[in-house]
Amino acid sequence: MNNKFISSTLAVILTAITLPAMASSKDHHDFTFKNSGTSVQLVDKHGSSEDLIDLSGNDDGKNHKITLSDGSEINVLGETSKQNKKSSLYAISSSDEVTILGESELGQNELSIDGSVIDSNLTGSYKKVLNNDNKSHEIVLRQHRDLSESEVKKLENKNANPAEYENVTALSLAIQPVLLAAAPLPTFTRIRYQTFIADQYADYPLIGCDPVDTFPGLDTKFVGNNRSFNPLTSNNKTLLDFHLNWSTLSTDTVVRQVGETQVVYVDPNNPSRVFGGEVRQASSTGMHIWWGPQNIRNSSAIQVTLHHDITNPFCEASHLVDGIYYDVNLLAYRAGSYVLDGIVRKVPSHEMYIRDSESTSFTTIMRYNLVTFECLNTLYRLTSTTCEGYVFKQGTIW
Repeated sequence: MNNKFISSTLAVILTAITLPAMASSKDHHDFTFKNSGTSVQLVDKHGSSEDLIDLSGNDDGKNHKITLSDGSEINVLGETSKQNKKSSLYAISSSDEVTILGESELGQNELSIDGSVIDSNLTGSYKKVLNNDNKSHEIVLRQHRDLSESEVKKLENKNANPAEYENVTALSLAIQPVLLAAAPLPTFTRIRYQTFIADQYADYPLIGCDPVDTFPGLDTKFVGNNRSFNPLTSNNKTLLDFHLNWSTLSTDTVVRQVGETQVVYVDPNNPSRVFGGEVRQASSTGMHIWWGPQNIRNSSAIQVTLHHDITNPFCEASHLVDGIYYDVNLLAYRAGSYVLDGIVRKVPSHEMYIRDSESTSFTTIMRYNLVTFECLNTLYRLTSTTCEGYVFKQGTIW
């Protein structure tokens, strides 16, 4: 094989893209690039796809402004080579990242930004995630392959200058994007922590709680919430809901609620026969929001500690019955990510959610089902390895 080669060049000139610095491990948009031979598709991690090019038609590749399934917007810029429809260069920009991806099937390949090579050995499908510095840069994909003997002979028969070999199949693109507006920062981030009894009823403890009336042939129960996980319900045992205000760097719109506790008497042979009993109300004074241990409180991030210890009002006088308990630290970033760590007593069920002023629904931080009501028994809890546990959660609001 003659060592002369030809080169294809795909170039994207952008007015808002990235310097050649790799992004952090936090990747907001995990894209998959698919080329079926008849079309090129972009697929996000939620499974939503967007056709970028119809290879069977005359679509030469365009600027695309796309709204993803999570509501965020991206801008897609690029082209697929007309001479080799498996060769592509795309730049996908969000407000903080740019993903460069495509396919290269011509052998030795080189990707550069502003003339600086960032990868000299691309093969097949490729993907690079970079930080968006919102400046203008040129991205170039150069694809080299050895000329076949027949190609070399044709060139020699034309008395071509060897210096021209590199440009035989050159393709150059100059794409001016529609600039992607940066997503507005939220004015607040809302936190919602709920506990609930999933069953319709819970047994009245044999020890540790105040004596109540009993009736022969009837089971003494507490009324449960009879529901599953749900961030939008008011049917809770306890609720702590508040906003982190990014303008005042404070907590506001704070809601502390404790549902009433009712005793009922249920006929075990006919559960629809239920007789109401005494009702008591516990105080919400056991719910606290404190500034977090790392003292993070600025316009980009706020850390708070949520401390919760609410005891059944029928069992408050006893030292043998514990309360519904959690003590967690939440670090919330204005840009949308969060980190949670702390201790949760897994009785009853716990659920925690987050959203901000720019999102339309809650994102789940954590959910824990009840382990056993025995975890409210102090002696049992102290010897159990499952009642309480350290939790660590991190993620991003979608």
